Amino acid sequence: MAIGERVAMMSPGNVVSISQFKLSGLQGNCATPLPVVCVGYDTGLLRLRESLIQHAGYPVSSVLVGDAVTAAKARHSPCVWVFCHTVWICDTVHLASTVRRHSPEDKLMLLTKPHGAGSEAVLFHSVLPEQTGVESFLNALASLSRAHLEGRTIAPEQSLRNCM
Repeated sequence: MAIGERVAMMSPGNVVSISQFKLSGLQGNCATPLPVVCVGYDTGLLRLRESLIQHAGYPVSSVLVGDAVTAAKARHSPCVWVFCHTVWICDTVHLASTVRRHSPEDKLMLLTKPHGAGSEAVLFHSVLPEQTGVESFLNALASLSRAHLEGRTIAPEQSLRNCM
């Protein structure tokens, strides 16, 4: 389903204005935010999420699951990886492990299905339910970018607390 079809299906009361979310989480920090790489199966969701993230001021690209391993091995600068809830659990674990092995400085965010994340959550710096609002999603993205810029590490226990 194309982005235009998704937007047309929304009632006017459900449409969220994203103009207020321009790098709100990074204000006061003059460093450039980390680029974002979105991973998923649904090209419509990937384009929609990419548009939202780009509008918030982040450099962003999207890759399908089949191309993610190659993208992870080819990256030479830190970034935030956002794994869509559409990625199957076996692919999620494999891809997150690959990113951690090849780029340990990268940050990983998992968007979970309604029932939440299981043990795979320990591989991620941030775990959010797929229905997380725009503001919460962008705040989590800003937090990961800020943590990298400040040289902070985020413990896996924090990820587990966020998904429960």
